[in-house]
Amino acid sequence: MSPQEWIVLGVLAGAIILFITEKLSIDLVALLIVAVLVLTGVISPQDGVAGFSNSATLTVAFMFVLSAALLRTGALATLGPRLGARFRRDRTTGLLIMMLVVAACSAFLNNTPIVAVLLPIVVQTAR
Repeated sequence: MSPQEWIVLGVLAGAIILFITEKLSIDLVALLIVAVLVLTGVISPQDGVAGFSNSATLTVAFMFVLSAALLRTGALATLGPRLGARFRRDRTTGLLIMMLVVAACSAFLNNTPIVAVLLPIVVQTAR
């Protein structure tokens, strides 16, 4: 195997360990992977940042910003506790309500913003 292949395997093993142990946040680990591969010459700097210029990546990133703004302004503040209370009483009913809300939204809107907006609520409800 070439040295570059060993570097990639080492980075992959390190990333898996960091993902499992959660010593660093997932986004930081992802950026470290790109940084190490660029600094070791496995990929070019242009290839390292190419994914950030993809419109799908930017769309998802901006949807998370929108979702955080909606949560901080309180626009979604009532939905999380209500779903949480429903899930504590009956998980099946809570899941059914969540699916109906998502299905109703998906019928009229693009799925990407729906996922970005409702993901923090689902995570909050799961806790």
